[in-house]
Amino acid sequence: MPGQFLDLSNLLLLCVQIFFIGMVGLISSQNNIIFVIISLEMMLLAASLAFIFCSTQMDSIHGQIFALFILTIAAAESAIGLAMIVAFYRLRSSTNLEMINLLKG
Repeated sequence: MPGQFLDLSNLLLLCVQIFFIGMVGLISSQNNIIFVIISLEMMLLAASLAFIFCSTQMDSIHGQIFALFILTIAAAESAIGLAMIVAFYRLRSSTNLEMINLLKG
């Protein structure tokens, strides 16, 4: 059967796996801010993929609109995070999160 891997349970299982990979990355890499941002992006991607899969299964556009909002928020979060990384790297020549409190006002 060619379409047996495309049912909703397998697609949502893929989303859960991507989400947990991002969560493990977020927990394990608390020293490097670049890996933290990448892990957050993976978690947001998994959530938006779940919305898209469910909306295509239900023939509704609401999940795709929510996914668009999630991706917009993720892009803004990445832009702000990368600006903070550049500012911190110029200040300390490192992306280690242990000294991030030096950016206070």
